[in-house]
Amino acid sequence: MEIIKKYTPRPDDGEGNSMGKIDLSSFVLEAAAESLNDMDQSSVIKLVVTLLESYERKIDLLIDNLVETKVYSFMHSEYQQIKIGFSNDFKSRKKRHLREGWILLGYRSGSQQRDEKVIKRILKEQGQKPMPSSSEIFPITEKVVSILIAAGWVGIAENRKRILLKNQQLELL
Repeated sequence: MEIIKKYTPRPDDGEGNSMGKIDLSSFVLEAAAESLNDMDQSSVIKLVVTLLESYERKIDLLIDNLVETKVYSFMHSEYQQIKIGFSNDFKSRKKRHLREGWILLGYRSGSQQRDEKVIKRILKEQGQKPMPSSSEIFPITEKVVSILIAAGWVGIAENRKRILLKNQQLELL
């Protein structure tokens, strides 16, 4: 096994051995299993951490592709409003919002519990209230946009200038 130097260094194990990552590109578990007893503790820890991180990335990718629920951002074409939310049927939700004059800013796999409720709680804690009779429409202000960007909400950072443009019709000229 070869330690890859290009990764950020990890703390050592107390005996001066780096806890860095191991290159798994040519790793064969069956062959390595025979030499596990001969490996020092830090090498075994490196192997386990690297295996877990590798599988975690693959599992996250698989979940993102399988999950039907999406979190999204829209802005209104006439009003200075931004809509954030989640949907179990994004295709239908998108079609309806576009018909109502909303412009899609972005979407990604996500959930109501992990994503939508968290961002709404953050906005509330920062004193940002949704529009009356809605829990997902917020007035477009510099503060709301900054909070959404800081929280990594989908579609906001890459559309910041467009969102904060006061007169959307000027963009058409």
